[in-house]
Amino acid sequence: MKYSDEQNLTSKETKVLLKIQDCELAHIRNAGKIKFIKKGNAFLYLKKSVEAYKNTWKKVRFNPFNQEPFLYFLIKIFNKAYIIFV
Repeated sequence: MKYSDEQNLTSKETKVLLKIQDCELAHIRNAGKIKFIKKGNAFLYLKKSVEAYKNTWKKVRFNPFNQEPFLYFLIKIFNKAYIIFV
């Protein structure tokens, strides 16, 4: 599938837009969370896909209580504390 140049972002542009580092961009790309094409050694990201990811990512990024591992951690701590004090 070919995209026109105004619909694509380079890796550098995508990192600036999402305010992330190379490694995190690679993880997002490998997880299939944003659409991309590979042109030679370069990755080009579909602008609409990156913007959609940014809009959903902001909602989750700054709310640590949306993180399931964190909730499980809290549940474990409260369960242990309950057992000790009861």
